[in-house]
Amino acid sequence: IFSWFNTEVVVDGRCRSIYVSEDSLMPVYLDIHRQLQEARDAVTKYNTRTSPRVLILGNANHGKFTLAQTLLEYAVRNGESPLFLDLDICSGNISVPGCLTACVMSKDSHYATYAQKMLLSPLVEFYGSTSCMDNPELFKHCLTSVASRVNERLANDEEVAHGGLIVDGGSWYK
Repeated sequence: IFSWFNTEVVVDGRCRSIYVSEDSLMPVYLDIHRQLQEARDAVTKYNTRTSPRVLILGNANHGKFTLAQTLLEYAVRNGESPLFLDLDICSGNISVPGCLTACVMSKDSHYATYAQKMLLSPLVEFYGSTSCMDNPELFKHCLTSVASRVNERLANDEEVAHGGLIVDGGSWYK
């Protein structure tokens, strides 16, 4: 739960632990969202601007998917339909581990369950390993295939193109 001001939370039943943090990345996440939304709002069919494309990179278990999910949810709440590309072959955030996956996040998916969200417009390329170094040529082929289909979707769907692209780059790079 994130709150700008003092908030009281009432828990009914037993609570094993409570953690309250004075430090939060949410103000930073919200500022990133604000900047992305300003970039989206500047895009019209009458100018040459393109919607934002964001690549999130970092070490394993450092919040890349959390940031991506937060940016996607706030974009959807603003009426956008961004495309999410999950290159984290270790985690399987959308599909199973070993897959490169893309899906459009929209109002339709916003009110669906987590599993239903991913079934509305998934693109799954099965690589079959959680390390890109197990078969670099196959990984490159899968990545190229997903990238071309993502670019095709962005080129042919104005609503998705306006929403932009958010990529969880995973932590497979070394």
